Amino acid sequence: MFSVIKKHHRKAILSVPILFLLISRGEVPPGNVLFLKPVSYFPEIGSPFSIELNLRSNVAVNATDGTIHFPAQYLTVDRIDTSRSVIDLWGATPEWSNSNGAITWSGGIIKPSLVSGKQEGNILRAIFYANKAIPIQLTIDDATLLANNGRGDNVLEITGGIRIFPRQKGFASPDIDNDRHVTARDVAQVVMAMGKRYNTIYDINGDKNIDFKDVSMILDYYDQLK
Repeated sequence: MFSVIKKHHRKAILSVPILFLLISRGEVPPGNVLFLKPVSYFPEIGSPFSIELNLRSNVAVNATDGTIHFPAQYLTVDRIDTSRSVIDLWGATPEWSNSNGAITWSGGIIKPSLVSGKQEGNILRAIFYANKAIPIQLTIDDATLLANNGRGDNVLEITGGIRIFPRQKGFASPDIDNDRHVTARDVAQVVMAMGKRYNTIYDINGDKNIDFKDVSMILDYYDQLK
């Protein structure tokens, strides 16, 4: 991709809105799911950021457990927050191990309720620190979502792991408009910022200058996110 871009700078810039596909993340699939949702997919190295573990189901559920796995060499858990959790009867307080790269949870919901045919809510929020600017995968494993039907059937259909992209300190997020996506709109804003007064929010590569290198770096994020 980069060889083509370097040969055809002007052509590539003008075609960005047409060629650049929506990178859609955080879209929850239908059904009975446990999924992870970060505040940002592009956290800054050395700064705290949070990732939520959430549930959504088409039936009433009253218990869940499982493990979130993360690469311990790149991520560190600082703390776990359950102040907004739908879990009101913990089998055990959520625990984490930074040496094993794992967060475990087990709890129940005393009064499950369906709103518009769905039950949804937050289970826990983990606050992390990242130490390297590389793509990082988090997964949900060995999980259950038990129905409130007298039998406790495991109705879990899908677990939604995520990939995040920590960035170097001082580098701007490619999600310029903070809509949790990287789109042609973000690229267009960087393009329009070239040649104008410097603004750090468009300095994607952190070199104190807004130019085609910044556009190329957003395109690089696209390549990694495909």
